Amino acid sequence: MRGQATSRALCAAGATMLIAVAGCAPDRSGPPGSATAVENAAIVPEFIPGRCSISVGGQADLRFTVTNHRSSGIERLLEVSTAAADAVQYAPVDPVEIAPGTSVAFGQRQGKPAIELEGLTADARPGTSVVVTFGFERLGDLDIRVPIEECRAQA
Repeated sequence: MRGQATSRALCAAGATMLIAVAGCAPDRSGPPGSATAVENAAIVPEFIPGRCSISVGGQADLRFTVTNHRSSGIERLLEVSTAAADAVQYAPVDPVEIAPGTSVAFGQRQGKPAIELEGLTADARPGTSVVVTFGFERLGDLDIRVPIEECRAQA
């Protein structure tokens, strides 16, 4: 009996460690073994000084990072779409190239590529997630659930 209790305790400890380690993994979406990944995607409510809002018909930024894990060959992000918005606006409007072994962050800083969702639908509510389709030249379409951030308290 004592051996069974020890085995159960070791299994429980191992399961706890596995959960802790799994929680530290980056938020990466793509087919297993894929050479292209979309990471840390989030829809960010519009901030107007003094308030933060996301509303039907409004707009929000889409932030994410694309990584090309290939050792050779450029990947291109051709389009982004979602049923949670009437339109998706890009800056720049041309496909964005991701060189081998590099990443491109979207919506992170001024002067970097940006994507804005316009005409949000009723499905776009803070604390939920919506499906966003990322269209790549080499990988093809990648559908992932993207969380919509809650409005943060402003100091």
